[in-house]
Amino acid sequence: MSSEITQKEFGNRLKQLRKAIGLSQKEMANRLNIAVSTYQHYERGERTAPISLIPALTAIGVSSEWLLNGTGEIFQQQNNPHVNDTNIVEMKHIELVKKFKDQQRAVSINEILIEIEQLDINALRDVEIYLRGLANGLKMAAKNSGGDRRHGERRQHDRPDQIPEGIDRRSGKDRRETGT
Repeated sequence: MSSEITQKEFGNRLKQLRKAIGLSQKEMANRLNIAVSTYQHYERGERTAPISLIPALTAIGVSSEWLLNGTGEIFQQQNNPHVNDTNIVEMKHIELVKKFKDQQRAVSINEILIEIEQLDINALRDVEIYLRGLANGLKMAAKNSGGDRRHGERRQHDRPDQIPEGIDRRSGKDRRETGT
C-alpha cells in the first residue's frame, strides 16, 4: 500500500465501493478471493491491504485513482486492459437496482431489457421511448389526480352515495347538538 493513504481511508473506500455495488462483505471477499475476516479487517482499517488487492479491484472496474486518492469516479471508464465493458455495466446496473424500492422487480426488468437488447438493439430503443412516454404519462396523471381538494374536489367517500355503512360524516358540531 502507498504511504500516502491511511489504512482507515482505504478501508472507508472499500466500504463505499462495496455498498455502491450492493455486495455484502462476504460477497465482496469472494469476488476478491480473500477470506471474509481478512476483508473485514481491511474495511475497518485494522489491517494494511496488500498492493495486490489494487489490481484485483481494478479488474472488476474500480478506478485506481479513486481507490488511492479518493478523486475521480469510482468506476473506470476505458483504456484499461483489465476492465471490460461487462464489468462496468454490471456494477452500474447493481448501483441502479439498489436505488429502487422493489429491488427484485428492478432486477427482473433489467434482465428482460438485457434479453431484448441481445435480440435487437433497435427494439431496446423502442422500449426506451415507450417507457419514457409511459413515465411522463404517469407523472401527469399523478399530478392531475393529486388529491388537492382546495378547488372543490371531494374524496370519493365524501359523496353521500359512497359513504360506507357505519361511517358518520356529520360535523362535530352536528353530532354534539344531537348528542350522538
